[in-house]
Amino acid sequence: MKYIFCGFIIFSIFAVNLTFSYASEYHDNKIKIIEESWNNIRTMSGNFLQTNSDGTMTYGKFFLSKPFKSKFIYKNEEDIIVTNQSLIAVLDNEGFQLDSYPIGQSPLKDILRDKVDLIHKDKKVIIKEDEENYIAKIRFSNKPGEVELSFTKDDLTLKKWQIIDEFEQVTVLEFTKIKKNISINPEIYSIRYKKD
Repeated sequence: MKYIFCGFIIFSIFAVNLTFSYASEYHDNKIKIIEESWNNIRTMSGNFLQTNSDGTMTYGKFFLSKPFKSKFIYKNEEDIIVTNQSLIAVLDNEGFQLDSYPIGQSPLKDILRDKVDLIHKDKKVIIKEDEENYIAKIRFSNKPGEVELSFTKDDLTLKKWQIIDEFEQVTVLEFTKIKKNISINPEIYSIRYKKD
């Protein structure tokens, strides 16, 4: 499970049959609205449901604090995932590090920056929409994979992110019970290390 999630964190895409918006002014305006709304969020928490490429599903609670910090606590699983500016760490249920990977080129690092710049030369963003959501499909020119973020139209709450890695492995996280700009104790992202 932890390796599937780490693959999910590092790359992303998901195919949806929706109409693309090609009108440049309309398209750019929607990108700016999504970008501004996301940049106004400093912290967030809620529940998630993760669906992996093999159809397996897991769920739990998550916390995000910009810049770069996130924590995913899986129900009925021993692994906890924590990110910071340099690492994606896999922890046990007592908070001790079991494994870690450099966050490096992960799109998650871009998403969790203080300020996201979606209209930038290193990204190609396409906005799609359905009746309830805006979907931002982001491809990075200097990184493999794509990120697809879904936001509700009414208040631009993050509803889902979807990922595909270089091996065409798709992972989807759906978010519920989201709280924005709340107080989150920085200690929640702490990583403990066992002494040898």
